[in-house]
Amino acid sequence: MTKKFVKCIINPRKYTKRDRLKILYNHLFFNNTPSEYLQTLATKDYLSKIANHPNYNPRIIESFTLTNSWNNCKPQNFPKKLIKLLDNPQKAWEYAFENTISKNAQSIMYTFLVMGDNTEYDLLLKAYQKFAENFKLKYSILIDSISFKKGIKELENSFIDILTGFNGEKNIHYHNNSVQDFLVNYVNENEDLK
Repeated sequence: MTKKFVKCIINPRKYTKRDRLKILYNHLFFNNTPSEYLQTLATKDYLSKIANHPNYNPRIIESFTLTNSWNNCKPQNFPKKLIKLLDNPQKAWEYAFENTISKNAQSIMYTFLVMGDNTEYDLLLKAYQKFAENFKLKYSILIDSISFKKGIKELENSFIDILTGFNGEKNIHYHNNSVQDFLVNYVNENEDLK
């Protein structure tokens, strides 16, 4: 019997408010957020503000909860801290970038930053191979197309989106503008990346 796999694409921009709230709650609950912090989210329409925030992204929510961001924060200030993070998600993207994706995926993002938004998939692959050849020892990355495909899968629907055109050509886009902003700042702040 041959197994067939189907690709399922989840676009966070199309989540309902209810879906966003469930994702938020699941991340907070399963990362052991203290109950007094959870209770403050139910006041003053904070849940709605978070769920409808233009920078809402499951990766940011995950990063926020994995870092135990309630530490050094009083329960009554917790909702505002989460909204502030969504207002300026640089720190969440930094955590996700450094801790939740591979070196190959990071290298793809460096290459993509140079190539620019709306880059053709095949052009990004060629540019990544050149980057990997030049920096394979420094960043411990692999050059082959399989490593590239794995890295792209890690990044898809969180850091990047892949859009397929009428002719089947694939173009890579930033998942949202805050990813590009983060990456520009990240490279500028790290001397060894210049």
